[in-house]
Amino acid sequence: MTIVFDKNCWHYRLVVYIFTSDFFLESDGIDLEAMQSINMEKDFKIIYKKKPRTVNLCPYCRAVVGSIIMFPFIVLWRLFPHKKIQRTHEEIMRRSQRNTKIARYAVAGFMGAMGIWKILDGDYFMGIFYFGLVIFNVYSVPILRWVAKKMPKKKFKKKPVKEPKEPSKIIQSISQRHDIICPPIWFIEKEDAEKLK
Repeated sequence: MTIVFDKNCWHYRLVVYIFTSDFFLESDGIDLEAMQSINMEKDFKIIYKKKPRTVNLCPYCRAVVGSIIMFPFIVLWRLFPHKKIQRTHEEIMRRSQRNTKIARYAVAGFMGAMGIWKILDGDYFMGIFYFGLVIFNVYSVPILRWVAKKMPKKKFKKKPVKEPKEPSKIIQSISQRHDIICPPIWFIEKEDAEKLK
């Protein structure tokens, strides 16, 4: 049993608008030819080959319900222009480290101000506690990196392979009748739909 829908139906267009046409595609490995054709130093990205996938009724229904809920938020998001800046992998990592450092120092500044305020207020214990947090925040990442370098590399033991358990009879009966309970869906153009009639 298969369900056939026209590609002009509202729910198909809604799912494509929210999740893009990638919802109906699946990855088929890395596309090495396409990756060789671009300059990886300027535009670092992994390109995957795509092939059509079979979509069953159950996940499609969930996608339609999710699309209806997300629709107003996605429309608002797409109203505003978004700049796409192409960065290399090295630039992305540097930017990430810089943002992490800014966040750490911002938190340390706030904790330091709280510590000064508590000491001026006469609560020396809390003031020292806040200054301890400042020191921990500023020096914890470099110390942890240094410790990670000095630690000996752990050798992992191979875990024994467990024999697979037999699935329950209920799961077996559901998997045998899967195409009846949750049939696959095919989307065709309007002209092709008229030919099928």
